[in-house]
Amino acid sequence: MRRFRTGALVLVFAALAANTAVAQSATGRGGPAEALRPKVGIGFQTSWPAWGLSGMYDVTERVSGQAVLGFFGGWTTFSGRGLYHFGQEPQVRPYGYGMLGFWRYSLITSASAVTFGAGAGIDLDLRKLAPELPPLFANAEFGISMVDLALAGYTGATMAFGAGLHYRF
Repeated sequence: MRRFRTGALVLVFAALAANTAVAQSATGRGGPAEALRPKVGIGFQTSWPAWGLSGMYDVTERVSGQAVLGFFGGWTTFSGRGLYHFGQEPQVRPYGYGMLGFWRYSLITSASAVTFGAGAGIDLDLRKLAPELPPLFANAEFGISMVDLALAGYTGATMAFGAGLHYRF
């Protein structure tokens, strides 16, 4: 089953990469400096308590939405995030974010809670460093999160360091 998931992800990324290459050659855009920032991204995001598979969509040049779905053993998380980008540069953009999510813990005991958080980070188009790369975007962030899962041993506020990697198309 694990090989099937890995194979399916590889096929999806290969199809998206081919689609991006065809779209760029059809519009005559050559290098990453000329390319517009893609509006949709899929990848992985971690910023406690939001971690897991991630989907992003740029609603406007300044506002993005993100959904993060995480599952690990008895932990399941779903978080929605709103991002406000301060910069206009498409390759390096600082941002602020707000997050609202739901956690479920079910190992020995069972508990669930609503979580929330806020913070700031920076988003980098990796083609700025290596133009031959596909449209991969990395981010790093710092924030604060609140959760109340007393049965699982997590209660209160915590500082959150986060990172993500997304393929955008």
